[in-house]
Amino acid sequence: MTDGVGESPSLTARETECVRLIAGGASSSDIARRLHISLDTVNTHIFNAKRKMNVSRRGELVAKAVMLGFIDLR
Repeated sequence: MTDGVGESPSLTARETECVRLIAGGASSSDIARRLHISLDTVNTHIFNAKRKMNVSRRGELVAKAVMLGFIDLR
């Protein structure tokens, strides 16, 4: 996470993986099954990623992650 102006937030590897899977159309349940983790854990990763990226919706999270280079949609 960052508190400096103009700095990019930092996501954990698991947060980034969850965002990548969301970008591919996966639901939280899909992500939990694919990563072999609980639904609560998935939702915690997504919540933390949204907080770090200062967004409130999944679509905003994906868009910002792409813009900042965390994920590539190609």
